[in-house]
Amino acid sequence: MQKDDLGEIAIVFRKDILELFRDYRSLLIMVVMPILLYPLFLILPAIVATKIKADIMHRHSRIALVGDYAPMLKEMKKSNSLTLSPEHDPSTCMKLLRAGKLDLVVQFPSDFSTHYNDVGKVPEIKLIFNQRKELSLVSAQNVSGLLSDIKENILRLRTRSYSLKLPSQYNLEAKEIEVDQKHLLVSDPVRTVVPFLLFTMVLVAISYPAIDIITGERERKSLQVLLLSPVSRKNILLGKLLVVSVCGLSTVALGLISILTTFALFSACQKEYDFTFSPLAALYCFITSVPLVLSLAALSIYLASWCKTFQQGQGYFVPFLLFVIAGTGVCSLPDLELSSGIAFIPILNTALGIKEFLSGSPNWLWQSVTILVSFIFAALVTWRASFILDREDLMFDLDKPKQARWKEDDFAVEVGILITVTFLLMFYLGQSLQQWDMSYGSILTQAIVILTPSLVLLRYVGRLTPSTLSLVKPKARHMIGAVLIAPGCILIAFLANAIQSLIFPAPEFFTSMFRDLIIQANKPLLVVITALAISPAICEELMFRGCILGLVKKRFGTWGSIFFVGILFGLFHLSIFRIVPTAILGILLTAITIYTGSIFPAMVIHGINNLTAIIITRLKLESSLEHYWPVAVIMTLVGLLVLFYKKPPEKD
Repeated sequence: MQKDDLGEIAIVFRKDILELFRDYRSLLIMVVMPILLYPLFLILPAIVATKIKADIMHRHSRIALVGDYAPMLKEMKKSNSLTLSPEHDPSTCMKLLRAGKLDLVVQFPSDFSTHYNDVGKVPEIKLIFNQRKELSLVSAQNVSGLLSDIKENILRLRTRSYSLKLPSQYNLEAKEIEVDQKHLLVSDPVRTVVPFLLFTMVLVAISYPAIDIITGERERKSLQVLLLSPVSRKNILLGKLLVVSVCGLSTVALGLISILTTFALFSACQKEYDFTFSPLAALYCFITSVPLVLSLAALSIYLASWCKTFQQGQGYFVPFLLFVIAGTGVCSLPDLELSSGIAFIPILNTALGIKEFLSGSPNWLWQSVTILVSFIFAALVTWRASFILDREDLMFDLDKPKQARWKEDDFAVEVGILITVTFLLMFYLGQSLQQWDMSYGSILTQAIVILTPSLVLLRYVGRLTPSTLSLVKPKARHMIGAVLIAPGCILIAFLANAIQSLIFPAPEFFTSMFRDLIIQANKPLLVVITALAISPAICEELMFRGCILGLVKKRFGTWGSIFFVGILFGLFHLSIFRIVPTAILGILLTAITIYTGSIFPAMVIHGINNLTAIIITRLKLESSLEHYWPVAVIMTLVGLLVLFYKKPPEKD
């Protein structure tokens, strides 16, 4: 970069930063919020968590004994942490438990006294608790431990009465060690909040300046004057990016300094709270935030360039803020580490990297990879954003009417709205329906969240036609070919998932949850197939290979449409552990739809793929799949021949 370029960047930076600081809202966001509000955001949740933990640990568990509990009453009364209820009627106890007036109901069998000393039979004791109440869970755990101790004492007495000695495999000695708080980077109540707070700091700090210096200037007609000046447009963009980045980094620095100061004063005044936030932790958070600020600043400027008014910009930034902050959710996933492959995923790697560092045992190799990937991503996003000032709509403030855009097959705004609405509905409505009932909720989600908005959009733009949805009668060979190549598509997705698992393995809880979702042993097989195979094959295909592909294929071209729709299909499944295999499957389905001109082959392959997953999981055939890959390859080759076979032209 030449000296003249630096001078031009400095001129743009000086102009924008002075205009920004003339507005009291900028000072409010950059100075007042970091100094006053962010420490409270960190301290208050930590205080609440500490109080709840202390309250649970010090409160006595209110338990009721039901059944023939006489032999155990004396032993249970010895516990200092239990308060025994005088109520012993089973139905009344259950009502009290539901009302929160009891923490636990211990149900003994009616013949417990008879079999208490019977060596040949082990009586069953049931613990009934409310899993949504923390104290109820703790009570169940404590009583379970108490009963285990009583059981061990009874066993020891019985063996002694028969002149036997209970074998001892271990000789344990517990010793508690006080940890010096001065050597901790961050205390437990604070550590879980820091990544979320850091992302919030950055996003709030960059969103308003980005909207003001792009959308605001455009609305005030000063951006067009700046673009007509002799200053290079690239340098104009870099100057504006520098303004947004400085705002973000200044807010983060002020926020971290304020948090350090507040914690020092608070800990000195309130000795009972164990809060630690060291200068080293603050320094690491600031260093890590540099590429994060650069990336999000470039993205925010790019987003602001599409906003016509300041109010519109604020509306556009809400889903952007929610989406980025949601990235901190990876910190709540157990057993997830940077080494699993998260280090190569921008934004998510920063959140998890902060969590691992603050936990006190960072893997410096993967921490370095995280920072390197973040800087590379920031450079790429900045480079891509550097071209936005060359757009004619920014120069001349052009705003084509929607009818004019639609005549040119430009439905980018409408497709973006559809994607945003679907994601929001999936997050709020879809999850609620599936929590109500996994099978029937999934069917309703497919119909209400996925299919209905797609059809409404097509009706709105006047493209609700069979040709747009590719609802064209397929050729027989296309359907036969689709059935034959379906095993190959499944094999490719399976291999992609296996490769991804090598570098980015899914946690055990995710695998178990996904397996339970597919099995649903309490539901008839036909209901599960309808919910997880038939409904997605129809509704998701009509959305992606029908509505979205039909609206973008003329604008994006063949290959652009294939990769756009396919990758979007992978992102739609809202799981970082399924993006790669589902995106590859989506690319294949989109390519087949474009080639055949009909959506029905893709529906068949999609349905067979999901049906195969259901059958394999229910029958536990995962280990035997490796023996059938040659069959899948042969079927796929035959299917490709059938699918792409073209009858040679007849000779005259």
